[in-house]
Amino acid sequence: MPDPLPDDEPPPQALQQALLAFSCEGLALLDARGRITWANSRLAALSGRPLIALIGLAPDEALAAQTAFHLPNEPGWSELELPIRWQPVEGVPRRGNIRLQRLAQGPSWLFALQDLGIGPALIEAHDTALSPGTANERAALATQGAGMGTWEMDLVKGTVVWDEQMFVLRGLPAAQQPLANDVALELVHPEDRVAINQAFNAMQAGGQSAGYEFRVRQPDGNYRWLASRSIPVHDETGRLIKRIGINWDISDAKLAAVASQERALALHESQAKSEFLARMSHELRTPLNAVLGFTQLLQAQLKSNPGTVANQQRKLAHIRSAGEHLLALINEVLDLSSIESGGAQLALRPVALQPLVRDTLPLVEGLGRTHEIGMRIVGTLPGSVRADPIRLRQVLLNLLSNAIKYNRAGGQVWLESRAEVRDGQPGWCLAVRDSGRGLDAAQLSHLFEPFNRLGRERGPIEGSGIGLAIVKALLQRMQGQIHVRSEPGRGSTFELWLRQADDVSHLAPSKPPAPEGPVKQRESSMPDPSSSQPAAASHRLLYIEDNPVNVLVVQELVATRPNLTLDCAVDGGSGVALAARLRPELILVDMQLPDFDGYEVLRRLRAQTETAQTPCIALSANAMPEDIARALQAGFSDYWTKPIDFKVFLGGLDALFADPAG
Repeated sequence: MPDPLPDDEPPPQALQQALLAFSCEGLALLDARGRITWANSRLAALSGRPLIALIGLAPDEALAAQTAFHLPNEPGWSELELPIRWQPVEGVPRRGNIRLQRLAQGPSWLFALQDLGIGPALIEAHDTALSPGTANERAALATQGAGMGTWEMDLVKGTVVWDEQMFVLRGLPAAQQPLANDVALELVHPEDRVAINQAFNAMQAGGQSAGYEFRVRQPDGNYRWLASRSIPVHDETGRLIKRIGINWDISDAKLAAVASQERALALHESQAKSEFLARMSHELRTPLNAVLGFTQLLQAQLKSNPGTVANQQRKLAHIRSAGEHLLALINEVLDLSSIESGGAQLALRPVALQPLVRDTLPLVEGLGRTHEIGMRIVGTLPGSVRADPIRLRQVLLNLLSNAIKYNRAGGQVWLESRAEVRDGQPGWCLAVRDSGRGLDAAQLSHLFEPFNRLGRERGPIEGSGIGLAIVKALLQRMQGQIHVRSEPGRGSTFELWLRQADDVSHLAPSKPPAPEGPVKQRESSMPDPSSSQPAAASHRLLYIEDNPVNVLVVQELVATRPNLTLDCAVDGGSGVALAARLRPELILVDMQLPDFDGYEVLRRLRAQTETAQTPCIALSANAMPEDIARALQAGFSDYWTKPIDFKVFLGGLDALFADPAG
């Protein structure tokens, strides 16, 4: 390690100049032509121009300088200093100093402007500040204010000087001598030491500006990020004699950058997950439309045929049941993804527990009768909580159906509520208790994992293993909790806790409207063709769809309505042209077509006079909430999802084309 400068030796003039440059007020980056590519707000203020107006100007143009200056083109020039007088857009002329420094990378030059004010007294004060006696004080004030540490390496004498801040940045007490090289390197993070050595060797040999970043260990064992910048100093013959530079702490900026990267990565992963789920939904719903559609068509035909073979009906029932189970699984996966990503919108409001339970129990009575399970309300179910009424009913339905399905024949399910304060917050517990099989400790530890059916996937009870994951996610979104107590052979108790509703004057209705979210296949049966609307004046429909299986399903459905005539087109272009020629009263549009999507179809239909007012309904396997919302906002009259719900589909057509006389 070279010896430090003696204590009585004054700071070198080059160090004074560099510190003045580092502490100057207005900064800009210039390209090779001398044009500004970036500037700070202080330079904009000194020029009197908006920041954006500086970009592309030369500094003397931006400042309206009284004397023009140019970038030095001669070989060997790396920096330039000169005085300047300039005229701000508003105000009196000002004086200052500029410094131009050639950069090793990126933009060609760094432009620095130091404002010296407007009067001779200020100029005199500046000249005094440059004297050896006061330069060190001025430099110390500038660097202390910025938290910078300064250093100088004399390559001729082999000496190094550190200021006090260099020690502070390393969590060390100030000393008369800088740290020895090996000691300083020992504080550097092991992963950064090779780069530090390479930079140090390059600085001793080269004449370019240098910059690098590294981690340094603090006395408590933690690491902080430091940045280092330095410039070379040459003598009058061009020989490299010194390097002067600064260190400063960039830990906060590094942490912010890491956090930003993590947020960006999480957002990217979430978007990729949503895109995957949307594609999965579409790809699975398309074949399901055929499976469920033709099954229902065959069931309806066999039902109306006295010679129906019972065995065929049973097989079709199995196909339909499997298809509906798969569709329910798709909907639950989409629902869980929407809740976890924050995409599901919840409206928290006061909800009374007693009406909620009263209106939910009838929805599981049929399941209870099938499994011979009795249900009983304990007490009056007092209490009102802050919750989304739609989602809270979904939670209760899931818990009740599980309590019934996993119970024993002749078992019981009890519901009760009680007030309970948790973490200082008053709330209410709604408990669902059953007399079923119960769960052991190992099963409880995996209870809320998606797709984990706890070893019962080979049993006779259908399920996806995702319902309780949705329950937990929903309660967390509603600022609630769920706790489970269970004992094998004796049953389980699921307790959901929600915050008490402070204002009960606007209780949510006990029967909330249909929930938003992925449109789910409702329980429905294929309407008997004999119940079709009576023949009337024919109404024309157009279906734009490229999948022949989907076309066939819709053709079979429309055929049950004698008052309707269906035409089909296989892509968007031919569909728009056919619509102009036939002028149908309703157009069904698939959202993914070979030539362009359903939105472009709608735009072109609205652009031509013949179909500008024709109602258009989107018919698609894309069932994500954002898909539905976007289509309705674009101007579609409605959005029907695949697999087609026969009851909804035919009911919609009947409502649109009902015989006025009927």
